[in-house]
Amino acid sequence: MIGSFYRLQSKERRYSINNRLFVVHHSFVAQWRELILRSAWELKNVVFEEYCRRVLEGKKAFFDYEGCVCDVIVIQEDAEGNISYVIY
Repeated sequence: MIGSFYRLQSKERRYSINNRLFVVHHSFVAQWRELILRSAWELKNVVFEEYCRRVLEGKKAFFDYEGCVCDVIVIQEDAEGNISYVIY
């Protein structure tokens, strides 16, 4: 999964591999709803606070990809419209 993120998403404006936090937005309702997930700032505030808490408490393991530190957060909407997140 991490390898595909670096190969596919890192081409936008960045052509080198660096440390990254990938935040993936996915909706099982409709693709256009991913834009709503991208701008769900109140939810993201909760997600990032939890992520930072885990890092500061030493409860977060990072992925290593070709010598870089990276991580993944998935924010998703299920078919019924319920929004959840996973911090890997």
